Amino acid sequence: MSLKWKNQGENRDNDFLDMVFATATSFIFFMGIAVVATVISLIR
Repeated sequence: MSLKWKNQGENRDNDFLDMVFATATSFIFFMGIAVVATVISLIR
């Protein structure tokens, strides 16, 4: 995906979108882990 975007000459916009998407994905991922850990600790 990134290679196609770079070939179109839209480096800055798409690199920024990739960074935002990666940041949001990792943030949601870690938040999910934190929620699961909290629920497990509450159940026990």
